[in-house]
Amino acid sequence: MLADRRPDLIVHDNLELGAPAAAEVLGIPHITHSYGPIVPGTDMFSVVLGRTLSAADLPDPIESIFRAPYVDICPPSLQPSGSSAPWTRRVALRPEPGEIHPGDELPAGFADLPHPRTIYLTLGTVMNQRPEVFRAVLAGCADHRVNVVTTLGPGVDPAVLGPQPANVLVASYLPQALVLEHCTAVVSQVGAGTMLGALCFGLPQLALPQGTDQPHNAAALVASGAGIALAPEEITPEAIAASLGRVLTEPGIRSRAAAISAEIAEMPGADAVLEELVASS
Repeated sequence: MLADRRPDLIVHDNLELGAPAAAEVLGIPHITHSYGPIVPGTDMFSVVLGRTLSAADLPDPIESIFRAPYVDICPPSLQPSGSSAPWTRRVALRPEPGEIHPGDELPAGFADLPHPRTIYLTLGTVMNQRPEVFRAVLAGCADHRVNVVTTLGPGVDPAVLGPQPANVLVASYLPQALVLEHCTAVVSQVGAGTMLGALCFGLPQLALPQGTDQPHNAAALVASGAGIALAPEEITPEAIAASLGRVLTEPGIRSRAAAISAEIAEMPGADAVLEELVASS
């Protein structure tokens, strides 16, 4: 397909090496698109994958990948190393909080939530199969005068949480960008999309990393000062209540989240970045 269509540019993520290997064979420019803070050790893992391709008599694209542009949606102050190393050319791209499609709207019950402050709770779409985590967070939030809007994601029946008080709204899915603009803080698994989406709105966060890249995202968030984190074994109603209290009341956490939001606003948008990349490829 690539040989027939010959695109002007191939975009792949940090650890997807099939596309750039094919691009090397066909002489097509390729770039890496990030999905959040660089996970420590990514370069070594990429080298191992590159050797695997070589062992299969396919081109090892690693050297050319690290020379090519790295499109980075992570604001610099959230990047653990402060740079996009090992990539030598970083191209900043403003992250977005998510898409809002025509007809998307908040559920009717949203307008009836009783408190002025609203917490958004999500565990994403992969690490969401843990109703006990949702229950612990909801129990901890009950210590504060806040609304809680929670999206459970695919494969989780809202009925597993049982009846909820008037300040809790449970849904399988809501457009994240539509919810976040009404929120005071976010409690999540700190998947990159949720974490960066919340920071687009300058929202402080309570991070509950469950796996994959989430512990690294949580560490980056805590190091930036824009949130605090609890490890899986620390998640209890009491710990949630205490940690959420800090997120809601400590001005330093909110001010750091606001500062990162301002940093994000200064990053260039997708149209300008795409034009630059195609022109230079």
